[in-house]
Amino acid sequence: MSSTPTVLFFFMAKLAMATVKNHAGSTEEPSLKANCLLQWGTSRKSGLIQKYDQSLEACQEVAAQFRNTCDQFTEHVDDMTSQEVTCADWPAMKPCIGRSEGSNCVWDRKLCVTCFSDADGITKIRLQTNNMPDHCPGNSLVKPQNFDYEVIFNAKQNSGTLVNEFTTQNDLDNEVCPIHHDFTTNSLRMIEHGTIESTRSLAFAINGVAFQSANQRSQDPVKPMDETNEQPLDICLGHNQRNSDSGMYHYHDFSPCLNENFLAGKKMEECINNAECEKDTVAWALSGYDKAPWNRK
Repeated sequence: MSSTPTVLFFFMAKLAMATVKNHAGSTEEPSLKANCLLQWGTSRKSGLIQKYDQSLEACQEVAAQFRNTCDQFTEHVDDMTSQEVTCADWPAMKPCIGRSEGSNCVWDRKLCVTCFSDADGITKIRLQTNNMPDHCPGNSLVKPQNFDYEVIFNAKQNSGTLVNEFTTQNDLDNEVCPIHHDFTTNSLRMIEHGTIESTRSLAFAINGVAFQSANQRSQDPVKPMDETNEQPLDICLGHNQRNSDSGMYHYHDFSPCLNENFLAGKKMEECINNAECEKDTVAWALSGYDKAPWNRK
């Protein structure tokens, strides 16, 4: 599998998030902007890059871009093959999120993205992951998950069709900012096989780690409206739900740590404690893709 994929993220089309008095596919600037939207936010209804059609072959090409640990489909995440991840020199005062081996912390990550045609000949993509990162995280509360769902691959969108219309800022914020959403899965034939936390994900990165749009205060942790953010991000622009027992690690922006070499020579810490990350989070995220072989792919 290529180490420089041209598709960075797999977007599950559960919500039409960022369409404000706009038509699907429109390039017009929205008249309202949600207070919680990521600066690089995108919708689950956005679909994939237009180079791909809805064929099984195209789906398989996209699936191969993920850092899969499987050779073939397995029914349950617990039964999937795994890959060991080692975080060297794990802080002695923090519990290891896997198993301790000397000064290192080692854990197993699982990810399997597969494609199939359903009974009606519709191409579907299925993502299964334990959501464990392939890099050192910023805290020791991370726990494996059981995320597993399928959806129509690259579902076509009708340009010119109004997705949502909001007339007030509050209406927009109430739609896109809460973690808990009500949405219709029928049109996308979405089937959830995993836990409740799976339904709160916005998308998944190529390493199998989830994205969320907002925190449990319905704010964007990258640029919170409050002066005090009780859930700061690490320098990979991720964190876990610290006030939840689930231990779900997730990103709130494009993570520079998808570049396997990004953390080399850096101290894992919270973004607010790193001068460059705190000063300009977007520039920090982009810095992971400035050099070959990524070159902002």
